[in-house]
Order: sequence, then C-alpha cells, then structure tokens
Amino acid sequence: MVFFYRLLDDKGTVKRGVDGAVIPLDPSNRDRQEYEEWVKEGNTPAPILPMDPISGLSGTAFINRLTFPEQITICTGAQTNAQMLLWMIRLAAALTVSVDDPEVQQGVQSLVGTVLTKDRAVEILTPADPPKQAAAEPVVPV
Repeated sequence: MVFFYRLLDDKGTVKRGVDGAVIPLDPSNRDRQEYEEWVKEGNTPAPILPMDPISGLSGTAFINRLTFPEQITICTGAQTNAQMLLWMIRLAAALTVSVDDPEVQQGVQSLVGTVLTKDRAVEILTPADPPKQAAAEPVVPV
C-alpha cells in the first residue's frame, strides 16, 4: 500500500492521506511509529497547506460548487463506489477545503468523464474571489 502524509502544523502533526487519520505526536502510537519509519525510508510528507480566504472553503461551500444534479449523480455513484463515497464524506466533514490541496484536485479530476466535463472541473477548482470591501459611506456632519 502506498502511503501519503501531509504535515498539518509546524509541530509535526500529520494526516495520513489514505484514510484521513490524524497521527498524534505520541511516540508509542502505532500509526506514529509507522509514519516515522516511512520518513526514515527517505519519504517526505507533503507540506502544510496555507489556508487563506481565497482558497479555503468550508466543506459544505465546496460541495455547493457542484450543481444539484452533479451532487445527485455523485451520491448515486457513491452507492457502488467506496472511494467516491469516502471523498464526499471527507468533504462534508472538513472544516476547511483548499482547492490547492492535491487530494481535492485528484477527487475532482476523478469525476471528469463520468460526472463532470474538464471545463466544469476547472471551474470547480478555481479559487473563490476574495471578498470585496464595501465602499466607505461618506461621513456627513449633522
């Protein structure tokens, strides 16, 4: 099995990509021992993802980038495709989703040809526009 790990913070907390498990810093933890062995073998975890207001969305906000018919098609497909089901569950549970995250990009790209067109995938993975600042109201003395 090929493992993929991502650093979550500068303390060394990591997330295992295959199942989304967060690996604690506890050296007696079996998952932590496996991760440390993986690093000793010359592997490097993916870097911390910067979270900014442009690329960071809530899981629900990201899912809502899909049209309702696309969501229904994915849910129907997830009944027989465990990877698709797991991807949707992770998105729904995520506090923040980054369109720059390789796992998110891979998940969207896996839908091309069955649920999405290439252009639609690009649209979904395009970072959101930053919030626009409202023009300040002029102050009128009374």
